Order: sequence, then C-alpha cells, then structure tokens
Amino acid sequence: MTLWTTAEINAALSLRCSEPLTITGVSLDTRSLSAGDLFVCLRGETHDGHHYIDAALAAGAGAVLSAEAHPDPRVLRVSDTFATMQAMARYRRTQLEDAFVIGITGSVGKTTTKELLRVMLSPQGATTATTGNYNNHLGVPVTLMRSPKQASFVIVEMGMNHAGELRDLTRLVRPHLALITTVAPSHIGNFSSLRDIALAKAEIFEGVIKGGTALYGDDHAYTDVLLDAAQNSGAQRITAIPTAGLAERKTWEWQGQSFDLTGYNDDPALKACILYALSVVAEAGADVKTAYDALSTFQRPSGRGNILEIAGVRIIHDAYNASPASMRAALQRLAALPCSGRRIALLGDMLEMGKHSAGYHTALLDDLVGKSIATVHTVGPAMAALHAKLPKHQQGLCVSSVADLGEAFTKTLKPKDLILIKGSAGMKLGHMVEALRLALL
Repeated sequence: MTLWTTAEINAALSLRCSEPLTITGVSLDTRSLSAGDLFVCLRGETHDGHHYIDAALAAGAGAVLSAEAHPDPRVLRVSDTFATMQAMARYRRTQLEDAFVIGITGSVGKTTTKELLRVMLSPQGATTATTGNYNNHLGVPVTLMRSPKQASFVIVEMGMNHAGELRDLTRLVRPHLALITTVAPSHIGNFSSLRDIALAKAEIFEGVIKGGTALYGDDHAYTDVLLDAAQNSGAQRITAIPTAGLAERKTWEWQGQSFDLTGYNDDPALKACILYALSVVAEAGADVKTAYDALSTFQRPSGRGNILEIAGVRIIHDAYNASPASMRAALQRLAALPCSGRRIALLGDMLEMGKHSAGYHTALLDDLVGKSIATVHTVGPAMAALHAKLPKHQQGLCVSSVADLGEAFTKTLKPKDLILIKGSAGMKLGHMVEALRLALL
C-alpha cells in the first residue's frame, strides 16, 4: 500500500521534489529497512543515520530524508530530519479524517492494552498501531507517518519517564479518545511523588480533540488528578473504568450484554487490560461482541507474561520490564497458576526507583512469604536486599548480574517446575530464556 506520494511529501514539507516517489513504509534503521521505505537519517549520541544513506538506497529505500547533500535524487535534503518527521506526522494526522484515533498511556499495561485493541479492532476496519513499545518522541511520529489515510482506527501508545514528555506527544496525535490505564510508581526515581506521576500521565488529556473522550482506570489514589485534567481538556465524555474487586469479577456488562471474564482469573493484570480495551472499543463505537470474540486470537507480546514450555519446565517470560505494580501482579499470577511441580521466581532489579528503591524491593515480601512460591532467585543489588529478608527455605541464588547465574540456576530446575522471570529490561533477564532453551533441550 502506498503511504506517501511525492505530492504529499512536498505538501507536508513545502518541498519542490519532482522525483516520482512511492513510499510504502518508514524506517529509522537500515537493518530492518524494507524496499519502498522512507529512511530518516537521525543523529544520536553514538550513531549518525547519515552514514547509512548508501546502504539504505542499496536496500531499496523509496526515499531518504537527510540533512546532508547527496547526489541521488531519492535523497531529500531538509534542514532538520527530526523536525521533518514531526511535520510529516502532523500532515498525516490532518489526512486521517475518517479514522478514530486512540491515545494510550499509563504506568502499567499500556502495551498489552494497545495489542489487545489491535486484535479487537482489526476485524472491524483497517487498523494501525504502535509497533512494539515504540512510544517515545521518535516512535509516536513514526506511528502517525506509517498510518494509511484509509485507516479506520489508529492506536498510538505514548510513554514517558519525565514530566512534560506526554504534552508534546499528545498534541501531535490529537486523539479522539485518550486512555490512562493506571498510575503506579514506574520511573518514580525521576519524580518527587506518585501524585507528580499522575500529573505527568494526565498530560495526555491535553491533546484530546474537542468533544472527545477521556478514560482512566480507578485502581489508584489519584483519580482526582486525572478527573481534573480531563475536565480541563477538550474531552466531552469522561469515564473512570472500575477495576475494584477485579479478581472476583466474573463478567463485564455493557448495554444489556454480559461478557465472561472467568477465563482470566489467574491473570489479574491481563484481566484489567481487557477491561480497559473493551471500554475503549465501546466508546469508539465499534462492535463490542466482535471485539470480545477476537480475544481468542490474542497472543501476548514477547517478554510480557507469555508462557513457554521447555523440556517440561514452564516459564512465565515477563522480563521486558518491571515496576512495583507489575512485579506484584506477576507474583500473584505465579501463585495462582496451576502447577504440579515447584513455583520458582527469578527476579531482577526494578530500575528508576531512585531513593524509594530499597522500600519498593523489600515490600515484595508480602507477595512471597507464606505463599506457594518455593524458591526466589535474585539478580542485582536492589533485589539482594529482598533476598536477605526472605525466609531461609525460600532463598535461592543471589547474584549481581544475569551473567553470574550460569549453570548454577539451570541445574536447580526440574520438569513440572513453573518459573517466573521478571525484572526491568536493563537487567537483561530475557537472556535467561534462551539460555534455558539451550541448557534444557
């Protein structure tokens, strides 16, 4: 499908390019570039995309945005490639006249909710969504640039770890509906309080178009902050999504219809994301029954709680990232899942906790002591504090990095064991999944 023509690029950037261009994708990395992609040269701290112009052209790039001159007519010279991306994103947003644009943020669950919505809405119309968790100042404009004019639904995930970041992103996206999943102490090392995190998350409502919708989960103490921000935005409809008593809830009710949720009782975090997604579908005017039926095809993104089985050992691969809220939810899931062997936790540090780190790590004792978890292995200095407070019978290995686990960890495993692997992405616990595959097969 053609995403951009020469005429559209000229209109978006005020250029006078005469080269007949047909752009079918957008790429910031030649290693993943496909023929027909628009390659954007960006300068970073360690890499400069301008060094890869020839590689992009050789790979079949449809065009290149560059701040440097180049003899190939497919290379379009602009003064600032990042500003050019934003200009193209704004232009494309003006062309999405028939699309329903959804913005999603939150301390926990935003990527899973985004993927659920992709699955739920795709049967109902052409749907574009953020790739992976490409949700920052680069990923958001790329998502809009990759959205075809014919899209029915555009789902944009927006992340932040400092105040002010969401304000710029949401004003670029201008969503018809903005969702805040929840407020929790993710990145709290960059904030002075949880209330400040709520204020930063609430920035997403500033971009909601006039007459739009603001949604937020109510499972935290800062709903007043979100409500106030929503009321001061362009949103006409404001709804809190009730998640109280989630573990006991058997159904979700909507316009006289009842949708069974009991199949997700052993995974309250996913259950919450399903409620968020279904609420968005209802507010978007899409068919809720079709969306619910599509749940049967949903597969978790890799590293976000998907279950693998290797040589009889089941692994909950949840090592993409971690915060106190997601760590507690993962431990509760580990304790709830059926298991005929031992339940084992391999936990890595939760990063960006700042001065609160020790308290948040040792607080996990409440989800470990007296539960059905046989052994807890820890990776990192912050988790070492938790390890020291565990009862002796639960204390497993305690190492500084994932590289230090070696064979000592794999030798402790037996068929029928159920293992949770959870930690912040920077702890690289995801490498253990491949290590276990090599060791156990």
